[in-house]
Amino acid sequence: AVSGGWTRAVDDRLYDLAQRSVAATPDERILIIEIDDSSLREIGRWPWWRAAHAELLTRLAAARPLAVGYDVLFLEPSTDDARLASAMQAAGYVVLPALVRRENGMARDELTVPTPDLADAAAAVGVAEVILDGGGVVRRADTATPINGRSTGQMVALLARHARPGLAFPQPQPFLLPLAPGDTFRRVPFAQVVKGEVPAALMRDKIILVGATAGGMGDIYTVPSSAGGLMSGVQIQANLHNAVLSGRIVTSMTPNLLIIFSM
Repeated sequence: AVSGGWTRAVDDRLYDLAQRSVAATPDERILIIEIDDSSLREIGRWPWWRAAHAELLTRLAAARPLAVGYDVLFLEPSTDDARLASAMQAAGYVVLPALVRRENGMARDELTVPTPDLADAAAAVGVAEVILDGGGVVRRADTATPINGRSTGQMVALLARHARPGLAFPQPQPFLLPLAPGDTFRRVPFAQVVKGEVPAALMRDKIILVGATAGGMGDIYTVPSSAGGLMSGVQIQANLHNAVLSGRIVTSMTPNLLIIFSM
């Protein structure tokens, strides 16, 4: 039963009950700037003009954060790209995500990167992919994603290495991710930062993750009930970043050890 994976459902349920106690204490440097419902009401319907993103990065440049993971896809060119690229360079270490397109297996995976001006302005380009298990629940994560036989680092893994140079990661392979509830990490609305209502001191030397938490933007995932049941992609990224920085990740036993333990 163990070797055939028949106990997987029971294993997952037991892990769901225990995983919250395994999650590391939140790193106080992690700050989420959320594209929330209030920001959508103030700035307008999504997608926003890139001038809005440039304004946010200009505010961040003045605050001098440690690093920024900007979990927004910029795949098509825009007339505002030059302004956004300039603001991105001024903000320091900014990582952008690429889009992973999957078709019928690994051999046809494709990676669509940001527009050339923005990719060149970014400190790095990674992926911000969320792994779903067979039941559509987020329980696992990885520090890198294989694309056509090559390993592309996860956005938050690149941020973690910048925050802690020399940080060692496990071999690229999905591991169990302890998830703390989404409200564990401090959040501030995008619109408040753009309007200058968030003190620069709050963002200084922080590891900032920018991403959507608004319910209608399609970036909400099912997570174990012990972590709240639903969580936005950027909050999952915050949990992954926290786990990598702290070393609190859960790796599965090898099949042989699992069989011996079960017996």
